[in-house]
Amino acid sequence: MKSRLLLAPESFGRAAVFLQQARPLEQALFAFFFGRGPAEPVRAALQYFQNNDGGFHSLEADIGFAASSVLSTCRALHILRELATPATNPLVQQALEYLLAAYDEAHAVWPIIPAHDNSQPHAPW
Repeated sequence: MKSRLLLAPESFGRAAVFLQQARPLEQALFAFFFGRGPAEPVRAALQYFQNNDGGFHSLEADIGFAASSVLSTCRALHILRELATPATNPLVQQALEYLLAAYDEAHAVWPIIPAHDNSQPHAPW
């Protein structure tokens, strides 16, 4: 039998108060998953992170690049899947177009983050 980790009501309340300081995306995700809020505010908040090339940026806490990355785009697609977003949604379509364009055929890989010059915040790894 699997055990579930549950927060005490007072701990959950403190977490909810703390998330009032979070980005609109995390606030919308919290409302969706824990407050049974609608999916559309999450999609709207997620749209802020989509660049003109269809890729997403800054969805991983340790990568603050403004440029699109495969890593952030995959995270966005994961969120969109959890929201039961249809494949025909423009957020999904543009993200898939970005991934197709980002694929490195010569090495048969997707570079998970773009090349950078250390001018933007990121984790050392």
